[in-house]
Amino acid sequence: MKCPGCGSEGIKVFPETVFNLLKDEAKKDFYENLYFACTNPSCDVAYFGEDIYKVGSIKTAIWYKDKSDNVYLCYCNKVTRAAIKEAYLKVGADIKKILAQTGACGGGRCRTENPLGRCCHMTIKHYVQELEQQRGEEGRKGKCNI
Repeated sequence: MKCPGCGSEGIKVFPETVFNLLKDEAKKDFYENLYFACTNPSCDVAYFGEDIYKVGSIKTAIWYKDKSDNVYLCYCNKVTRAAIKEAYLKVGADIKKILAQTGACGGGRCRTENPLGRCCHMTIKHYVQELEQQRGEEGRKGKCNI
């Protein structure tokens, strides 16, 4: 299904994911329907289906909408992008070591805590790959300012 805000293809999410992440005032009108997440960072629609919930109606920052360092990549254990980057700078690109260093990927409440209702492991893995790519590009330019 396509996002009504930007036309991007949505990603199916569980109704309980949406409900749990809504601010209290948005929960009163919630109906358990089929929902999709809009992952386009420039679109203000967070979830859509029969109802539309914009980013402002969500109680936490969404990692694929907010590229700041203080946004969570692991919502269960409250591990931020900055914490993942710090661990990466200490232990390198070894995902197991990064997870051990940060405590990410072990909370088990992904279905209700993560905006996509999925485990954060792949999100963290992709972020570490981005850091590796940045390091490689900056290394080729003669500087490394990750």
